[in-house]
Amino acid sequence: MEFNFKVTPNAEALFNNGGEFQRAAARCLGMNEHGAIEIAKDGLFISLPAPAVVNAAFACEMYLKALILKSGKRYPTNRDGHNLKKLYDLLSKPIQRELYYFCVSKEDGAETIFINFLGSHSQDFVDTRYYVTKEGWQGMSPIAVYTYAFNLGNITKYLLSNWENIQWQD
Repeated sequence: MEFNFKVTPNAEALFNNGGEFQRAAARCLGMNEHGAIEIAKDGLFISLPAPAVVNAAFACEMYLKALILKSGKRYPTNRDGHNLKKLYDLLSKPIQRELYYFCVSKEDGAETIFINFLGSHSQDFVDTRYYVTKEGWQGMSPIAVYTYAFNLGNITKYLLSNWENIQWQD
């Protein structure tokens, strides 16, 4: 069966898609029906770290793309479209500030911490999918990536729903 329709991306659709991948990441981490993450159950390791990172990183990508589109800009559709740092760089300074304030803190150095996170996890969606083919690969931080996806999801939802009431001067 073929589907013949054209999809026009919009901020809300990207946000919703990001939420689906965030929920998939939570399930891969072992989130149970009560919302708690169980890494092991009945003596077995049940968390799926690589799929959790891939899904969480993709959720972050969708959230950033939603904000880019809402800003009236375009995001890259080539491999750079998966690069979290490059997507972040497309956002205005006020939006960037909202992101690192919410995801890290309003303290001095928060922007550096957030940019360092983006730098070290910028290629997770691409690289983690194929981590077994990379010699010298050191590992991943699924909880950290999921936490940032969770925080980015919350701040993106807030920004999208209050867009008209926020002053966006640089």
